[in-house]
Amino acid sequence: ARRRRKVIEAIVAGLAVATVNAGIAWAAIALTADRKFHVFLAFFGGGVLFRLAAVGLTSYLLLTRTEIDKAVYIFVLIGAYIVFMVLEIALITRQARRRKIEAPAAD
Repeated sequence: ARRRRKVIEAIVAGLAVATVNAGIAWAAIALTADRKFHVFLAFFGGGVLFRLAAVGLTSYLLLTRTEIDKAVYIFVLIGAYIVFMVLEIALITRQARRRKIEAPAAD
């Protein structure tokens, strides 16, 4: 029962950290969607560094200060992180397409 609880806590923690990370990314994308591309890149690129540091620090604290199953946490975090990154890329690509369609012709 104790082992099962550690595994469940690791799954919840991994999903929570990845979801908060993705939520911040999607908020950054939404806030800069109608801005110039260099503003988007600066905001989103800086956000990537911040989010990576936050995930690293959070993971360090979780893995060193709790008894969650470390392997399960890392596996779930990486898996969810990859899924959310694919969704981020799809969102950015969709917005880029929409921006091209809405952009006035250069003629």
